[in-house]
Amino acid sequence: MTQRSAPAQGGRAHYLSPRWLLGHIVVCGLFLLFIRLGWWQLRSAMSGHVLSIGYALQWPVFAGFGVFVWVRAIRQHAAEQAATPSAGKPLPAANTSMNWTFSRDSPPPTPSRPAQGMPADDPELMHYNEMLEWLRADPRRHPRGFRSRPTAVPKKRNP
Repeated sequence: MTQRSAPAQGGRAHYLSPRWLLGHIVVCGLFLLFIRLGWWQLRSAMSGHVLSIGYALQWPVFAGFGVFVWVRAIRQHAAEQAATPSAGKPLPAANTSMNWTFSRDSPPPTPSRPAQGMPADDPELMHYNEMLEWLRADPRRHPRGFRSRPTAVPKKRNP
């Protein structure tokens, strides 16, 4: 038998917080509503409505599915809480010793190597790069204002 771990911060009492408690109440309410609708459809089917037989079977399935999803969410949350090494511990202070400055005069980042699988003479890629250069020259510009068009490329026809 496997041992299930509860979240490190507060154990099972964590699931009695207002947020989780509201979720429990909603799921229980929907479960009871779906069971009641299934019972209503079953009574309707017994009085001669053949279509109600299908609904009488579906409502309990919906009720069970809602409970299944809620239990799965609780277990997933518990697993995530148990997996975090700093569960329940305060986070360390952020490192503020780095001086990050950004300006328009700083050079843009350049890739260390070209993208693989992209031909260098692709007209659409060249057009796109021209547009990016045009946009970088003035940040107030919008791509709709770019008027350069790529050279005519014969379109491939599908047979």
